[in-house]
Amino acid sequence: MDSKFSESPFFTLTELVKAWTKKEADQETLQNRRRVIRRNTIERGCPHIPLGNETIFVTTSFVQWLLENEDRTAPESE
Repeated sequence: MDSKFSESPFFTLTELVKAWTKKEADQETLQNRRRVIRRNTIERGCPHIPLGNETIFVTTSFVQWLLENEDRTAPESE
């Protein structure tokens, strides 16, 4: 993960997907990663702010949610 996530008060779902994916990834891979992240965070109650076609996460809320839900956020295969 990029260190900017610890420096910024918020980040977008798109930024999270790009940070988790190799730069040379194709559009299908990016969409699959986006679905996995949505399923493992938003659909499991992670605090977020919907903003049109984008989703905003507040860094402190996201980290707190991860800490409280560590067991449920184990990586899944795509």
